[in-house]
Amino acid sequence: MIAVKRYLKKQFVVALIMALCLLTGTASAAGYPDLEESDWAYNYAAYAVEKGIMELDGNGCFNPGREASRGEFVLYLWRSLGCPEAPDGVIYSAPVFSDVNPGDPWFDAAEWAVQAGITSGTSSTTFSPGLALNREQAFTFLYNALPQFGADQGNWDMALTSFKDYGDVSSWARVPLNALYNVGIVSGTNDGYLMPLREMNNAAVSAVLYNTLQSVYRLEESGPQAPEQYATLYFIVNGAEKTYEMRYYGKLTPEKLMDGLTALTGLRFSYTSFDVVGDELRVHWAEDASFMPAGNATDTFLEEKMGYRFFAVDSLTRCMLDSTWATLSRNMETPRIYFTGADNSGLDLREIMNWAISGDEWYSGNFDDYYVAAG
Repeated sequence: MIAVKRYLKKQFVVALIMALCLLTGTASAAGYPDLEESDWAYNYAAYAVEKGIMELDGNGCFNPGREASRGEFVLYLWRSLGCPEAPDGVIYSAPVFSDVNPGDPWFDAAEWAVQAGITSGTSSTTFSPGLALNREQAFTFLYNALPQFGADQGNWDMALTSFKDYGDVSSWARVPLNALYNVGIVSGTNDGYLMPLREMNNAAVSAVLYNTLQSVYRLEESGPQAPEQYATLYFIVNGAEKTYEMRYYGKLTPEKLMDGLTALTGLRFSYTSFDVVGDELRVHWAEDASFMPAGNATDTFLEEKMGYRFFAVDSLTRCMLDSTWATLSRNMETPRIYFTGADNSGLDLREIMNWAISGDEWYSGNFDDYYVAAG
């Protein structure tokens, strides 16, 4: 939870939460034509609409994939704060930007954002409200707005340098992204990318604004409450199965299942992506997928928690492939599971053993038939 500054008056917090509760959306959360309840963004979108932070279009659609503009994001940020008139002691001056007019929906929000130090616009006279917003721009706006939420921006050690595309983050955005990453408001991808230049869509905006309010105010009762569900993880060694219950929320995906296997075993069931075509599911392994114990710590973890200790590479490889095959095929009801590398050429294990996966045959749980000798 972000530390709330001591000077923030309790009355302001209460007034802000009441203002959010009084805001009304243009439709209820009971379904959108373009967003199913199983979609990951559904509950975030429902919260944003019900609280009047975001709205639906004339057809009742949320448009989760539509890119958000600079003007829209500042408007949504302003509404998240209860539509404040101005920072303490500041009176609005004449319009700051030539491209923001009194009739624009984000007029008050843009004026407020300038007075509050959240943005200075794209030039001394323009705000460019119609421009698309990328992640690092949106997160910088949000970081600058944290004091308006009564939250401390913090002084964090840099934790972003391990991301593969850290070099793509603009110098002015590194402190904001690092702070929001450290408090859990934003995150990277499963395969280690920050994607700072990816444009923000409505779904992402609803999620990050909810995460901010959650971090500051702990919205357990009024926030998204996806139903708790359970899946089965399979750990298979030499044909002997052990099953474990995994709790999840929202739509069950291959990513959630593979992450569950990683958390369960301590091995890296790492992936770059999944392709679903008809009744086929292709698992694209990542380069850091662990097909052998990663030192004594993993050996000990597997022995103590799972009851097994592996000494042969092919034994552990067979275990990982069998466990992935059973977990994905049974939970996803997908009979054909293919294992490939990121370039679809197959998973080459020649560095650790004289075997390779062709990538052309689906795995049926029979390790010996699936493997071919690597030249």
